[in-house]
Amino acid sequence: MHNYFKQISEQTDELLKLTEKWFSLLSKNSFETLMSLVRQPFTDLRCSSHCVLQSLALQPWGQNLMNNYPGFNEFLLDRTTEKTKETKESKFAIIKTIAESPTAVDIFGQPYIVQVKALALQGPFFVQTQSEVAFEGEWTDTFISVYAL
Repeated sequence: MHNYFKQISEQTDELLKLTEKWFSLLSKNSFETLMSLVRQPFTDLRCSSHCVLQSLALQPWGQNLMNNYPGFNEFLLDRTTEKTKETKESKFAIIKTIAESPTAVDIFGQPYIVQVKALALQGPFFVQTQSEVAFEGEWTDTFISVYAL
């Protein structure tokens, strides 16, 4: 995936202003449009939208857009939004970019970035497991009540 925005180390104030202006000229509400594309059920469209979000995550002004957009922070932390390998990987690229950004803590806040970094360490395919322990008496009671029906 080609990244049209420069890495943080290559950014200047002039370049940041220019890229922000370009993004704002894409549509009346560019970020709202982008988020509506992310919600579409088509893998190619979702992955492409994730790629743009990853590019925005490199920019402090893009991080501000993300942080100020209602529901974005929850969307990013929610692993259940993506069903395919490709979309999980492309969404993970956004998470990793924010986790590694030197400006993210100032923009998103420490508590949120701790959660993002935890997701980044877990990888794109992490699944929370839930262990259940049955005690001897519980299993027998459940079996008898189900069998009695």
